Amino acid sequence: MKRSRLIPVLTLCLLLSGCRGRESSVHGQTDAPSGAPVQDIGAMEISRPDVSGAFSSRDMAGSYDESAAIKISLTGDSAVCDSGAVNVSGSAVTIGGEGVYLISGSLQGSVIIDAADTDKVQLVLNGADISSADCAAIYVRQADKVFITLAEGTENTLSNSGGFNGAEGKVDAAVFSKDDLTINGDGALRVSSPCGNGISAKDELTVCGGNIYITAAEHALEVNDSVAVCESGLDLNAGEDAIHCENEEDGSLGWVYISGGSFSIEAGDDGIHASGAVLIEGGEIRIPRCYEGIEGKTVEICGGDIQIIAEDDGLNAADSSSGDSFGGSSGCAVLISGGSIDITADGDGIDSNGFLSVSGGDIRISGANYGDSSIIDYETTGSYTGGLVFGTGASSMAENFSQAENGGCIMLTVDSRSAGTEISLSDADGNLLLSETAGRDFSCLIIASPDLSSGETYSLSLDGETTEISMESAIYGSGGPGGFGGFGGFGGGPQGTPPDMGSSPGAPPDMGSNNQASPPDMGGRPGNKPRG
Repeated sequence: MKRSRLIPVLTLCLLLSGCRGRESSVHGQTDAPSGAPVQDIGAMEISRPDVSGAFSSRDMAGSYDESAAIKISLTGDSAVCDSGAVNVSGSAVTIGGEGVYLISGSLQGSVIIDAADTDKVQLVLNGADISSADCAAIYVRQADKVFITLAEGTENTLSNSGGFNGAEGKVDAAVFSKDDLTINGDGALRVSSPCGNGISAKDELTVCGGNIYITAAEHALEVNDSVAVCESGLDLNAGEDAIHCENEEDGSLGWVYISGGSFSIEAGDDGIHASGAVLIEGGEIRIPRCYEGIEGKTVEICGGDIQIIAEDDGLNAADSSSGDSFGGSSGCAVLISGGSIDITADGDGIDSNGFLSVSGGDIRISGANYGDSSIIDYETTGSYTGGLVFGTGASSMAENFSQAENGGCIMLTVDSRSAGTEISLSDADGNLLLSETAGRDFSCLIIASPDLSSGETYSLSLDGETTEISMESAIYGSGGPGGFGGFGGFGGGPQGTPPDMGSSPGAPPDMGSNNQASPPDMGGRPGNKPRG
């Protein structure tokens, strides 16, 4: 089954208003029309995946009739089952037909699903421990769809202990499926893959329940077509990407959709990586270690609570298929309309190799005060129409938004200031609009807020040193795409003197660590005022 199609985006407003929470709803499986067109937004073509059928009622239920299930008892190096649908040959347990299979015990071997391509197979792990030395612990060779249901209150373990030299085909994960795979239920699952991927699905992966812990030398979740998560606790530790979804053959696939759940992610490369779209509508996502936090051709965030500490970019929209060394710009976009986003980045806080739009949400960025990093970075247009953005970072490549409505944007370059600097913004009547404490050294700051208006005057204070800002337009201080424009300077006007491009303030960190100072507490930067 292929539900993964791109749907048209008629206008940017439609795209952003199309985000809505789905944590408590169930969507029946429906196929979108094949080859749905994309639509121009300015000079950009932006599409989003059709997620209306992301979660079926069976995906969400995670239920089964134990009395009717086929029992498989694992006995160490073999198994016992009285059903003709199950073949036991040494340590290989092969399931050959549709049904519900209740699995318990331990096995040094593999459970293999080799059914008809129309069969739906449900594996209920009821205290199962399966480890293979040279193949996947669970291998879906063929089926229409396989459900791995975690029985309530149980602990289950799936692992590969010795690599995949003896595995057939391209099996390279502790759980490997050539067809659609769903994980649900109310138990716990631990996956270990010291030589490869944790869970690989060559079609769709859907996660609707359970507490899942994955440690993998390569990707924790490696998927071809789509990843959809609505309810689960995911603890992912990966040598490469924690969630990796890539389809090199079909541009409408390779997408990640998150509508709920909680995530704790540590990754040697990207926290979440998609060749297509990343769409986040809810959930709690913590990424305390990664190279880049969330990357996709489009990154769309409409809700959720997201915290990222990245060695490079926090959010990145790039098209790796374009052949452009910078990720291309055709169809790339970062679109934020809601949620709480906290980014600490040694590269760009938000980087779009195309379009950037902020129309809502609460966004805090703590960038590096060195190198060619920028608080926000975009290729074509940076649009602000709502929400709160507060960011600090380096000044040498700084960019402000290029257009603003329903509020205003301030960008200022200053002499280098230290972490712990108290920053506040007040209106002409002395009403406090914003109060923050810088989490890192900085020489540039950006504030975008619906409280800012053209024609008004504001007072910005850094540790008690105050400058007056007269908003002659909705944008004060502009770097423009690429960061080579006029800058607002502390105490100066909108077209202040650019910094010396020959050097960047601050010293680079020890490259053996993520940041110069200790990483901030992911519960919030020390000293920050509560968010409104």
